[in-house]
Amino acid sequence: MAQALELPHKKAPPNKYPLAYSPRCCIFPYVSAKDEILSLIATEKSQMDSLKRRARENLQRMAGFKAAMNALEKSKDEGARNAVSQIIGKMTIAQNQAREIEAQIFDAVSRKNALEEVAAMFQDEEPAPKIKMPIRRTAPPPPTEWDYAHKDLRAGTDIYKVREVLRKHGKPIPLIQIVSEIFGPESVDLKQGKYANLRGTLVGYASQNRIFTIEAKSPHVIGLIEFNNNLPLE
Repeated sequence: MAQALELPHKKAPPNKYPLAYSPRCCIFPYVSAKDEILSLIATEKSQMDSLKRRARENLQRMAGFKAAMNALEKSKDEGARNAVSQIIGKMTIAQNQAREIEAQIFDAVSRKNALEEVAAMFQDEEPAPKIKMPIRRTAPPPPTEWDYAHKDLRAGTDIYKVREVLRKHGKPIPLIQIVSEIFGPESVDLKQGKYANLRGTLVGYASQNRIFTIEAKSPHVIGLIEFNNNLPLE
């Protein structure tokens, strides 16, 4: 008689993850006890809101039935009397539903109050770590007089040349002299051209306390802020 062959038992592969770190155990995030209680409170509040909506709807149904019954009671029609008897039955059902809904609301309020008492026990629980928000970069501080005196003009521009002429003289000088030294005497026109353009630009800078000062008018005498504050030159 042939003997049955015994196949070797195939062992299950070992779980390379301990139970505490098993991927199956880590599907849901950790929820604290207080969070569980707060979730139950939210559920009870949602149920209370639903019951209140049902109670209001039921109340309006009863009001509608009553208004219809009052209107039909004045009629002598046989069909109207039959309708009144049916309405009375519906009103009885609505009243029973109102009492049941009221009891359910009372129960939900009691459960919610009890859960809130339990949640209050966790007030001293260590707060969850706050998420660090990205640092907002504040606006840069307003430029100092040094910035105005040294870093605000692009080399080669007319306004830059004006500042260099003033630095060469080391004191305020008339705008006519500045324009003459930069562009030549033929460029001095008090109403148009280089003189008029520079005068408007320099007045704008001075009104904003930027780089230049207006020491006098008629004729315009131009200075530098660094003359008054003894700022070091580059």
